[in-house]
Amino acid sequence: MSSEEAPRGKRIEGLCKIVWGECDYDFDVETDDWEEYWCIIRKDLGSSFGPPLTMTGLCNSEDEAWNELERMLGLWATQVRSRQPMTRAQLLDIFGGPKSKNRKVLELFEKEMSGENMSEKEIKRRDATQPSHH
Repeated sequence: MSSEEAPRGKRIEGLCKIVWGECDYDFDVETDDWEEYWCIIRKDLGSSFGPPLTMTGLCNSEDEAWNELERMLGLWATQVRSRQPMTRAQLLDIFGGPKSKNRKVLELFEKEMSGENMSEKEIKRRDATQPSHH
């Protein structure tokens, strides 16, 4: 991490500790095509990394991805500090993507998963295919 990235890295690490607790974290920007970028956070387990804890939506540059990660974590940390359950509005603000460009997709996904806008037949079919949590 370069010296100019160090303050950002410390801020991100501090926010991670608020959201997920004291531990070491690995956060990095990734791309498959050098056109779209995203940041991903995992626990640093020493000799390996844990599964992703969160990631940003797709961004147009590395800098935009880092800014989006910091924006998301800042909102999430504020919510955690409040010690209140996360509201739907907070969830959409945190995970809605850069400039809320993914908010509509997230809202549609949430409605689909909740059964809103589904017929009784569709709900029964969905529930029959989901594993039991007993």
